[in-house]
Amino acid sequence: MRQTYSYSKREALESCARRYFYEYYASAKAVPFDGERKALVRSMKALTNRHMLAGNILHGLIDLRLRRGAGWAAPWFTQKAVERFDTAVAFSKHPEQFVGDRRFTPQILSEIAYEEGDADSLLLQSRTRLVTAMQTFLGNPVIQAVYQPITAGEHDIEAKVKDLRLADFSIDGKVDLLGRDNDGIQIVDWKIGEADSFDDSLQLFIYGLWLGCKYAEPPNRIRSRKVFLTGPTVSQPVVLNDSMMRRGKARIVQDIELMQELDPYGRQGNEEAFTPCAHPNVCRQCSFRGVCSAGSSTTKSKLTSVSLPLLQMAS
Repeated sequence: MRQTYSYSKREALESCARRYFYEYYASAKAVPFDGERKALVRSMKALTNRHMLAGNILHGLIDLRLRRGAGWAAPWFTQKAVERFDTAVAFSKHPEQFVGDRRFTPQILSEIAYEEGDADSLLLQSRTRLVTAMQTFLGNPVIQAVYQPITAGEHDIEAKVKDLRLADFSIDGKVDLLGRDNDGIQIVDWKIGEADSFDDSLQLFIYGLWLGCKYAEPPNRIRSRKVFLTGPTVSQPVVLNDSMMRRGKARIVQDIELMQELDPYGRQGNEEAFTPCAHPNVCRQCSFRGVCSAGSSTTKSKLTSVSLPLLQMAS
């Protein structure tokens, strides 16, 4: 298995080690793990949830708008966002009725697969938030003032972190929007929600390390802003410095050391070496709660005899 490090992989390990095991080890062919449960884990790995669905749709349409959609009517993008969300919901409820191109089969939503009692209201909330965020991006002059100067010059959209290694691990990531100007490099990170105090300095370090190598720019010429499209709010630019870079590197090295320590147990299929978090709010967002004893015991929802065949059919 490829030794990789990413912000999302680190988040999985930090939030729940058992989830990390299911996501990166249990479904792998080379890992000895109970065959029946391995097949179940693979099916669950293909699940998504309402937050991920809305975020993926939003980022995909922003990408399309910035690349080649400036001449398209703004309502088309909002309509397409609703269409994609509703298609995923309909497919999750009745995958056996799907008649579209199988290459573009939607992912099944975990809220529906686990038949959560409040699934419809939760999905409606996410749908409404998606529409609000899409309309804000398209029509709010404050948001337009952020990205229009960037896209008018040298820029890149959904730029993938490439050829970056640390401690024998390849570093993965993706930058929503970046641009170069006389002051250096500017990074924009789209957020579907409202402004928060969440610290993503580690993610910024990854961007800074990669962009510094790619463009030979020092940290103090790399600045980042988060744009919250529900609100909306544009954060103050964060400028990297040598101290932030040292702290970021130290954190990644520590994470990699833990991943290396756990790696032999993962390859052996030793599930018990990965302690479940057993936090109800975390478990409820986890696709693997139906195969995890802690997830099953801390949430009311469960993968039923009705939803499981549909999940297997879709996969």
